Amino acid sequence: MSKSPRGPRRSLAFITAVSFLALTGFGPCSKSQAPSTGKEMPHGPPQKKLTDAEAKQAVDDAVAEYKKGPTRDCAKVTKLLVQGLPDEIKTQPEEDAFYSLADCAHTQHRYMLMKEATVRILSHNPKFAHPALLPQAEVGMGNYDKAQKDLDILIPANPKDAELLYVKTQITCNQMKWADCQKGMGDSIRVAKTYGMPAATEKLLEANADVEIADSQMHLGQLPQAQAMLDTASRLGSDAKWTDMIKKEMVEAKTAKVVIDEFHQHEIPLGVYHLYGKAKMAGVPAQVWVYNIGATDRQFRVEGEVVGVTERFKTNITVLKGGNEIVQIIPPLKSGFNVSAQRSDTPSQLNIKVVELDPKGEKTIRDVSHEVKILPRDSLLLATRVDEDATKPVDGYIGAWVTPNAKAVDEFLSAAKKRAPKSTFAGPQTATLPQVEAIFDELKARGVSYVMDPEAASEMGFAQRTRLPSDVLSSKNAQCLEGAILFATLMEAIGLEPIIVRIPGHAFAGWHSAKDGIPDGTPLFVETTMVHSASYDDAVSYAKTEVEKQQQAKHFAQGISRFIEVKELRKAGITPQPWE
Repeated sequence: MSKSPRGPRRSLAFITAVSFLALTGFGPCSKSQAPSTGKEMPHGPPQKKLTDAEAKQAVDDAVAEYKKGPTRDCAKVTKLLVQGLPDEIKTQPEEDAFYSLADCAHTQHRYMLMKEATVRILSHNPKFAHPALLPQAEVGMGNYDKAQKDLDILIPANPKDAELLYVKTQITCNQMKWADCQKGMGDSIRVAKTYGMPAATEKLLEANADVEIADSQMHLGQLPQAQAMLDTASRLGSDAKWTDMIKKEMVEAKTAKVVIDEFHQHEIPLGVYHLYGKAKMAGVPAQVWVYNIGATDRQFRVEGEVVGVTERFKTNITVLKGGNEIVQIIPPLKSGFNVSAQRSDTPSQLNIKVVELDPKGEKTIRDVSHEVKILPRDSLLLATRVDEDATKPVDGYIGAWVTPNAKAVDEFLSAAKKRAPKSTFAGPQTATLPQVEAIFDELKARGVSYVMDPEAASEMGFAQRTRLPSDVLSSKNAQCLEGAILFATLMEAIGLEPIIVRIPGHAFAGWHSAKDGIPDGTPLFVETTMVHSASYDDAVSYAKTEVEKQQQAKHFAQGISRFIEVKELRKAGITPQPWE
């Protein structure tokens, strides 16, 4: 690490990498004393370290590129600034460079980087002219609550800032509160014109606000006004792709007197298909909003299917004049579809159809087909994507892999029971340490070892091929997450309350104690990768020490490391995969 008159320099690439790992809380599965070659999360290539002179040149080149205006190469700007920017802002040119980074990151949908750059600027200069970049970044990542908290602080401090009002209203628009969206966007335009702002910025804000207003008016049945607003937005230079999308929907709205919005998953993981519509975090394969902007109440039929995978879903709805209805499309899997036979990602088509049930005859309003990817049941999503290069961890789906009712689990426990005190598993009714020891020793006797399993790339984020406990017991090998899930499964099956511990680079298991000579409910832990190489006592001691290290580093408090309580996942509706 080089030094300059401004003090130690650390490239923003390093800061971003730290934030990425803090966000995911997971890296390659490895331990110094208990090695495991399981692999939980890929690492990007190392960033080149620049000298101070090289860093300054990179920043100068980036700023010069940014100043080219509409012809600038934002990818080049971002790459140079990520490598060259210092830790702290001490001069106006440095603030300008960070603003260039935030603005270019915005256009590239790199919202985490945009947020980091803006936070750095605001820490240096609370009177920064564009504070809206911070909540805008949160909106881009879908963190509406956090964005609203930022706005609650920033708007009172900047009451004449039209950009802040625009972002505040954008949340309302994204939540499909159309009347509030229309009013709020109109207010942001009026504030911009009343208090003034750079001409180009005002023009862009008005153009984008006009598109949002047009979208709101269309959903409210105000079609002539919506068309006029779209025409104005186009003249002002609104985003062509966005504007054209609304224009296309306008054609359908004018013809059918109905507005249809739809959402669908691009990837459909079979391992959690049973959770669709039952567990909030799983969502649904597809959802349709039907807005009746006609003069009478009307009936519609909504259909949906995943070709070759599901039956055809059909439901009839009545939509009152001026009202709307939401339909969740969760088509049942085909009776002959073998979930276990799907061993790799498979392309398919998701068909969605909306038909008006007119007394004079059915009228098809929309009939579309979307490309989707079917993920095999062992594809476990561990982190979801929040922007082009950042993710956030997902813990809940792990509960679907904890499968205590599988036949192989029953067979294993019948053998392990002979090692338990008095040949019984009694859960919290007797001491728990000997019961887990019996499981540990039976796995050791069967020669369970640990191997690498490659991660599975996913458009949604990062997934890992993670076999279910019955498959692990059959193969007698596992990567670290599979081992932790296996232990959790066996513990739950004998009535204990298991915990899966995720720390950077690793996962292992724990459980709540009972009658072990310590206060009941005290968490105990076992290093699951040590089954093949150490004693039970050593594995318990090692895991306890690891948890204490994470606590001392405040990783649990920061969310970098996490305790995943299987009991809580069950309360949230995360049930085991039913295809065992």
